Amino acid sequence: MKISVSIIIPCYNYGKYIEEAVESVLKQTFRDFEIIIVNDGSTDETTLKVLKKIKKNYPEITVIDQKNGGLANARNNGIKAARGEFILPLDADDTIEPTMLEKCHNEIIKDEKLGNVYTYVRFFGDENRIWEIPEYNFYELIWGNYIVATNLFRKKAWEEVGGYDENMKNGYEDWEFLIRLGEHGWQGKLIKEPLFNYRKHGKSMIDDTNKKAESIIRGIREKNSKIYTDEKILEMQRLRLLIDNEKFIIQQKEIAIQQKDHELQQRDAAIQQKDHELQQRDAAIQQKDHELQQRDAAIQQKDQEVQNKNQELQQKDQEIQVKIQELQQKDQELLDFSNIIQQRDREINFITSSKFWKLRNRYVKLKGLKFSYFVEIFKKSMGVLKRDGIFVFIKYLLGYILHGREYFQREMVMLSDYQRWIQKNENHDIDAIKKEIEEFAYKPKISIITPVYNVDPKWLDKCIESVKNQFYENWELCLHDDASTKKGTIDCLKKWGKADKRIKISFGKENQHISGASNEALKLATGEFIALLDNDDELSPNALYENVKVLNNHPEANLIYSDEDKLEMDGTRSDPFFKPNWSLDLFLSMNYICHLGVYRKKIIDEIGGFRKSYEGSQDYDLILRFIEKTKPERIFHIPKVLYHWRKIPGSTADKFDYKNYANDAAKKALAEYLERNNIKGKVLDGVAPGLYRIKREIIGNPKVSIIIPFKDQAEILERCVDSIIRKTIYKNYEIILVNNQSEEKNTFEYLDKIKTRKNIKILNYDKPFNFSAINNFAVKNAGEFILFLNNDMEVISDSWLCNMLEHIQRKEVGAVGAKLFYPNNTIQHAGVVMGLGIAGHPFKHLPSDTPGNFGLVASIRNYCAVTGACLLTKKELFEKIGGFDEKNLPVAYNDVDLCLRIVENGDSVVYTPYAELYHYESLSRGSDNEDELKFKNPEKYARVISERKYMDERWKKYIDNDPYYSPNLTRTREDFSFRLE
Repeated sequence: MKISVSIIIPCYNYGKYIEEAVESVLKQTFRDFEIIIVNDGSTDETTLKVLKKIKKNYPEITVIDQKNGGLANARNNGIKAARGEFILPLDADDTIEPTMLEKCHNEIIKDEKLGNVYTYVRFFGDENRIWEIPEYNFYELIWGNYIVATNLFRKKAWEEVGGYDENMKNGYEDWEFLIRLGEHGWQGKLIKEPLFNYRKHGKSMIDDTNKKAESIIRGIREKNSKIYTDEKILEMQRLRLLIDNEKFIIQQKEIAIQQKDHELQQRDAAIQQKDHELQQRDAAIQQKDHELQQRDAAIQQKDQEVQNKNQELQQKDQEIQVKIQELQQKDQELLDFSNIIQQRDREINFITSSKFWKLRNRYVKLKGLKFSYFVEIFKKSMGVLKRDGIFVFIKYLLGYILHGREYFQREMVMLSDYQRWIQKNENHDIDAIKKEIEEFAYKPKISIITPVYNVDPKWLDKCIESVKNQFYENWELCLHDDASTKKGTIDCLKKWGKADKRIKISFGKENQHISGASNEALKLATGEFIALLDNDDELSPNALYENVKVLNNHPEANLIYSDEDKLEMDGTRSDPFFKPNWSLDLFLSMNYICHLGVYRKKIIDEIGGFRKSYEGSQDYDLILRFIEKTKPERIFHIPKVLYHWRKIPGSTADKFDYKNYANDAAKKALAEYLERNNIKGKVLDGVAPGLYRIKREIIGNPKVSIIIPFKDQAEILERCVDSIIRKTIYKNYEIILVNNQSEEKNTFEYLDKIKTRKNIKILNYDKPFNFSAINNFAVKNAGEFILFLNNDMEVISDSWLCNMLEHIQRKEVGAVGAKLFYPNNTIQHAGVVMGLGIAGHPFKHLPSDTPGNFGLVASIRNYCAVTGACLLTKKELFEKIGGFDEKNLPVAYNDVDLCLRIVENGDSVVYTPYAELYHYESLSRGSDNEDELKFKNPEKYARVISERKYMDERWKKYIDNDPYYSPNLTRTREDFSFRLE
């Protein structure tokens, strides 16, 4: 298929630059092009790796590998393979602007006589400037080359002149080629825009020594001797002398004009100096008048305030007198009432102490005796007699006569919060479920994979029975025995193999461990989906039904996971894990999917099932490879407890240890995930067993602008700024202080002290407080990355900024939040959850070193929002989504609103516990407590209500259902407790 433009990129050991060259082409606004890379026998390992990567990631790019033949040879071979009508040669260390192809192509097709089109040049690298190249003139061109390296020319012209001269091994073959184009009558055209970027470095041809250049130029003139006749050279010299003379005359005139301008400027300066002195005198007089007026006004103000205070005091005195009279009256009423109560108490005591009252009570208790009660009490009393003897029996019998039947009642068993949650949420209407299953349009078979090894038959029975009890019946249970040595285990399997044709069993002759055994069980599977079940665990009876229900609503689903809990040895359920929806960062911190996972078998087969040497974390490794083959929107979470993990002593469910082989396998799987996905970083242990930290490398040395708004409170601001300067090990940052109408003398003294520091800027925002507007104003003066920071913060960990920067540099991340503590070392912020009111901080007031529920406090994870008290984002993204909302959210919730708009834009919000700061919350602005504000500050109260109403209407979807917070957790507290309300 014929195309318009072919870009030819010769490459010899320039691997560190060629990706930039290719990316600059791929960004072109003109799309009718092809890219041909000619690898001219590169020997550099980096170059070969980069070319291999390009072949893999860009199949549309042609890469020609050849022995080293020189630049001219590489270009000619690339052009021979080209399909384009026009050719753009591009050196591997240079780049082009996004509109270069479009503008050059549009120009060259206007005139068939045009042989090539070239542009101004922007130098970068060792030198940064723009070279405004002259218009095309053939005779100027043969005198010296000014068309640098890259220009668009017709392939037809290249063919006509015989291409590049491959005998020119030392460079300048492009100039010699252009000379021959001109000799054949082809014209050139200049576009006066810097669309070509020439990298200046030690190997640049443009920096060749004069001696080398003169040698090459002599060779070009000898080869093209017909062009370089004496007559033409003399004509060129004569023209140059004329031009130089004209330039000299113009320079002389410009010097005379500059002299006149200088004299006029001196006169203007003298006049301005006089005007300035007069203005200073007038200003001094006005200042004195203004100060006198201020003093008079202040005196009048004070007099008025004193009068007002006196009136207020008089009014208060009157109110106090009235209150005293009311209290005296109340005291007398209470005294009278107390006397009445004492009299009634004496009368009641007299009655209850009488013999009549005692006999009456005994009669009432004996009157309630029924035959059924007698049978119940007889059984219990016989138990007492047998256990404790005759004397205790007589005591219990007398107790019944005196106190009634309740004396023998058993103490009520106190239910745990989780048991109460189970009673509230797990009432299955079996008939309704089975009817719904009958109406399913899609009823896929689910293959349950269970490796077996020496398990106690009683646990294996319960495991298999839990599958047999499923409401959804289109399943198969694939059990593989991994060469068990216990006869009871083998007999139990054989028994179940005869019980149901849906139960498939294979027996291994040698132990392959859990990965190998799981793969053997996979060989038995014929379903569209597989589910993983350990041989001593149990499924909830609605487990498969709930998964198939999701598949009927979302047949595109590839991975479905649900909540889980633990089974104590007595069968009691405990430790439920109510999980968030899909969170990649949390999954890279822990295998939170774990149980119950349901996977599309086609993908399991594609990735090769389980891998040996990952025992203990074989499912973690499986899922890490699985998620690379599916999109996040095809991963679904069922917020119901569908799996019960038995806490057999010594199992992972009972205890997970840092030294456990499973921990080592998990870290190995994570390290390979990083390598497969070209993520530069390393895998570290987290703060607790089963938790991990992906420590990413910071790419380059980007500048971070730390924006801190403030008003007075210099000591708070100084503590914040000083902690940044003293403790931050990442040094490429600047602090932008935004002064919002400060008035105190010590504030300005502090600003004078620090304003000379090279990495501190001080901006003035002279308008009423509007947090959103202040920060939007400051962002205009910021760099690539922006860190919004409250002035009441203090840095704790010296790597805090590094640990936030490693995440915001990721393409998919839009905001990063930190872990913040109150001064008493309890948690103030570890992420923001929607729906706790409008939004709240989970884990608030827990100790600073707590890992939190299932390690969630101590894990890098995703949220819908993080607090703006310490929030890192990208300036480009911030401006794209419109910054903070100045109109609707001037003070509160603007950070949450910003994060939600980042999420809506398709970017993620990351919380890292490895950036730690103190937050002296509310020191700067005060509280927004409604009860306090309603009467004390009606205007502020109206603002608070308005902001909450806006958030409730704008973000109702997230307030009602935060994807990173389980619907099974409380909406009334910030402690991650169960939802019982």
